Parts: sequence; structure tokens; C-alpha cells
Amino acid sequence: MSNRVKCNARICIKRDTGGDFVVSIFVEEYTHSMCSRPSNIFMRINRKLDVAQQAFLANCIKANVGGSEGFRLYNEAVGSFANVGATTMEFHNFKRDLQSYVDEKDGEMIIAKFRQKRDVCGDFFFNNHLIDEGHLDVFFWADHVGRQSFMSFGDVITFDATYGTNRYSLVFVPFTGVDNHKRCITFIAGMVTREDIVSYVWVLERFKVAMGKSPLCVVTDQDPAMKIAIARVLPESQHHYCMWHIMTKVSEKLGGALAHDEIFCNKLNNIVWNETIVISEFEAQWQSLMEKHNLTGHRWFTKLYAEREFWIPVYFLDLPMSGLLRTTSRSEAENSVYGKSTRPHCSLVEFYMQFESVLETQRHTQDKLNAESEGSLPELKTPSAIERHTAQVFTLTIFYELQKAIESTYFYCGVVGIREDRGVIYYNIRGSHNATHTAEYNPMGVSELCNCKLFERLGLVCQHMFSVFKAA
Repeated sequence: MSNRVKCNARICIKRDTGGDFVVSIFVEEYTHSMCSRPSNIFMRINRKLDVAQQAFLANCIKANVGGSEGFRLYNEAVGSFANVGATTMEFHNFKRDLQSYVDEKDGEMIIAKFRQKRDVCGDFFFNNHLIDEGHLDVFFWADHVGRQSFMSFGDVITFDATYGTNRYSLVFVPFTGVDNHKRCITFIAGMVTREDIVSYVWVLERFKVAMGKSPLCVVTDQDPAMKIAIARVLPESQHHYCMWHIMTKVSEKLGGALAHDEIFCNKLNNIVWNETIVISEFEAQWQSLMEKHNLTGHRWFTKLYAEREFWIPVYFLDLPMSGLLRTTSRSEAENSVYGKSTRPHCSLVEFYMQFESVLETQRHTQDKLNAESEGSLPELKTPSAIERHTAQVFTLTIFYELQKAIESTYFYCGVVGIREDRGVIYYNIRGSHNATHTAEYNPMGVSELCNCKLFERLGLVCQHMFSVFKAA
């Protein structure tokens, strides 16, 4: 019976003694007009989500698309609202019911998901730690693609904690590197409840087990807990502070007129970021600048100088690939991408689905750039064989950077002096801006060194330089 118009039309069915169902009451007369065809789609009996629609909504959650936007997208896919078979209410209700179901078993479901992935692929790694009442305290995961990528691109990594990714205020800690296209790449990730030494030690220990080796260099901010944890778990890795974070604090720490003195700031930047000087020159220039501006007793600058090996580039120029990462900007960029793709009220299951979506996009972009490099032969600018070889083995992004160095070496570098001492040949090389460096060549040990320290990062270019110099 309709409560709105007091219609008595109805049918009643009951079960008889024999177990059969029979119609007991049937009133055919009704007091209102039948539902019109356009209104049919709004009747409760016609507003249901089928399996395909539920799967579509689950994919919307993975892409961080809400119920209303999902409803509009589905309408465009099927051609009209009449073909949807539901309204925005059903879309929102399904998401609400799904979230309600997940809320009760969120931690269990994410662990079950990880176990399922490990069953499918034995190279999937995960670990977790529970506290009272079975609540997740920290957990860590790495798939086989991330682990393989680390073997290729994991010499230098950076990690930085980010917030607001889930409703439990768990801190998301992705480990970021740079791939062969100079793009950010996420290797693995973890979540911790507290940013303390114990949590970071736990995550880094799992990182080391999952990857099978330590990176050459780890770049972080000046978080003291990270510093202690890295020294404890990754003693073989060099730990560097983010230079950008340090230099942005200069004005704040100085105060007064000196904070706005452009001449002082420019001199400080030229000393800190200079890659062409040696350690003794840096230390002399730093001390001279501090004395000139009466900063020798400044507490903050004194502390920075004491920790100079953690952040001044001249102290780690001989570390292979050290030029790739000097700040945590890569981590912050990745954190921003994940932040835009998640919501603060996400459950762990929702967050992981959205994390995988971002990771899939990242890897698709890498595959696309790989395809472009495989199918392209860049224009060469020198007759050098090393340039042709470089074009064959490097991606387009890296080749174009190396090409500039090769071109400069071939056309603008020259030998201004040669001497031999105990079988080692020393070449004095003058390049652009009249800068002169000394390169050493040991024909017995087949080794090359240069005091510019760029050999470690541009080995092919330096080898080309030696071939040119030996031919000369």
C-alpha cells in the first residue's frame, strides 16, 4: 500500500500446510496513475548496482575518483542516465558500505593482500609489526619490479616522510631514486606510526633485506632520527643532507642586515655549490668568508662546518653518481604526486590501491621513454666514435647531456702541458672559461684520473678526452 496516496492495491502470499505458496489477498484497484516511463529508472526496484558497476566503482576508488564523479563517468560510458540503472545515491551508498566493511578489517585486509601478492610472485617482499590489540605499528613492502629497478638505479636514493595519506595518521615513507631518463622512480615504501629511531631502524633493516645490498649514498633532511638509523643500519652508505633545506635557512639564521646582503649570499653560494675546487680550497674560502663577516663564533654556521662532509658537494665528488641527488626535492616531488592521488581519510586498503595506480602510471611512462629511445637515433655533432657509441647505449635524455660534454671536449678542450713521472703521464688540460685541470693516465694499470672529479660521473667523456690527448 502506498503511504503517499493511501492506495490499497496489494498482493499477499503465504505458505499453506503442504509447503506451497498461495496468494491469500489480491486487491487490484488502485487510486493513482501508474509510474511513467521516464520515472521508471527512479523506482527503488530498478535502482541496483550490478557486478560490472561495482567493479567500475572499485576502479574509481583506485583512481581516487569519488561517487558523484564516478556516476558521471559511468553515464558517459553507457550513453545515458537511463542506461546506468542507478542514481548517485546507489554509487555513494556502495562506496559507503565498502568503506564500512573495510573499516572493520582494514589492517587484516592489507596484510592479506600482501600475502596474496607474495603467493602469486615469490619476489614480492613485505613485513609488518603489530602492537597491542593487533594494530599495525609499522609495515613495509616491495614488489619485484621495484627490487629489480633498485639493482639498476639504486646507487643513490632519497627518502622523506609525508603525511595526510590515510585516516590513521601513519607516516608514508617512499624510497625514491632516479632512473635512466632522469625521472623519479619509487623503489619501495613503508609506513610508520612514529618518526623515531626505532621505526626508521626497523624500516631500513627491511629495506636492506629486500634489496640485498645498501645504496652508495642516502640523501635525507637533517632529521636526527634518520641520521642515527642510517649510521646504524647502513654504515657502508654515505649519508648526505639536503643542501636546499640548509641553504634556505641562511637568511633565517643570520637575521639583521647580513641576511639581506646579496654580496655575502652570492659568495656563500659560490663556495658551497662549487664543484671545481678541492677540499682545502673550500675550507680556506669558508674560513675567510666567516672571518670577514664576524661569523666564526656563530653557532649555526659552526655546526654546519663541523658537519660539512654531510652536505658540501666537494666532499663526495669522488662518489659515483653523487651528482644525481643532492637534495630531497625528488622525494618531495614524489610525495606531492602521492598526496594528490590520495585523501587524508583513506583506509589502508584504499591508499594501497591508489599507490599502485600512481606506481603503474610511473612505470608506464618509463616504458614509453624506453620505447622512444629504442626507436630513435639522435643527430651527432662530432666525428668522434665515442659519441656514436654513447648514442647507442644511453637513453635520449642522458645522451643529450653527455653530448654537450663530448662536443665541448672535442672542440674546446686542449692539452697545454704533458709530463711523465714514474710511468704515469700527466696532462694539463685547458677547457672553457680557461679552467685548467690535471688528468693522470697510467698505461700500466690502465687507469685514468682527473682532479676535476668528473671522471666518476662522466667516465665515457673522460675516456674520450684521454684518447684525444694520447693521439695528440
